[in-house]
Amino acid sequence: MPIAPLPGSPGRPPRLAPGSKQAAASASGTGASFGSPAPLATGDVDRRRAAFAWERIAEVRDQPDDVKKRYRGQSRSAGALIQRNGLGQAFAFWASKGFSDQKPAEGKKEFADVLLYRHLGGWIVGELTGRGNLLTTAQQLAGVDPDGGPLDPLAWLMAPGRTTPEAVRATGEALALLHWLRRFADSQLPKGDD
Repeated sequence: MPIAPLPGSPGRPPRLAPGSKQAAASASGTGASFGSPAPLATGDVDRRRAAFAWERIAEVRDQPDDVKKRYRGQSRSAGALIQRNGLGQAFAFWASKGFSDQKPAEGKKEFADVLLYRHLGGWIVGELTGRGNLLTTAQQLAGVDPDGGPLDPLAWLMAPGRTTPEAVRATGEALALLHWLRRFADSQLPKGDD
């Protein structure tokens, strides 16, 4: 049964006493009794991120060992790279390492940079444009976008008219997806020579 907001605070749920049953339900994520759809919506997006990351790591497992090791290392350090330099700079870095003459460095360990670039970028462009992420990695690597619009994540991020809130949201989505990519890479890919 929903709890009415306190007078003078429209839309805000009341503060819960620590240790109460309601506080425990809210902390455990079962706070559906408060009638708030936000946790469910957030959970749905997080589940989609996890599923997307799992599929991407499954693709990386099919790569040579040096690519797998580099991908694992890059996924571990990507969050710090994004926070320190920004999402655009991180995309530019991965593109500079993973592409040679605008072609993916397939067969080399730097191909891991291409994969990470495409994995993060594909999710971000799909989520923020509302098109979802229906593209396969092969389509992404070929630059194919059946719905139109820029597929290249760096081009999308740097497009004229891109707003600051969109860039901030893109960065948040990248960091949220990286959480899952990093966890799955740690559990499924071989460790590099750190």
